[in-house]
Amino acid sequence: MNAADQLAEALADRRPVDWAAALRDAATPDERQAIEALRDLALLSDAFAGDLARRSDRTSGRPSLEAGTEWGGLRVVYHTRAAASGQDSA
Repeated sequence: MNAADQLAEALADRRPVDWAAALRDAATPDERQAIEALRDLALLSDAFAGDLARRSDRTSGRPSLEAGTEWGGLRVVYHTRAAASGQDSA
């Protein structure tokens, strides 16, 4: 089992991953690319299953992106209009 397979298994089991060490120890450029892709997938998963899901809109059940919420390198500064962001205004 290669490093990327081990990391995928750790993600599936919801075990913490030391991404810096995994990238540093990658044996080949292809393995490093696979590890980077897994890291990106983990970031997406955490964003949707973690903190944002706990802030769900009480009426619709959808995640609410409040001002100050951070996701990766992005941060919500303010909302212009609910309908402009693709959310229902009702």
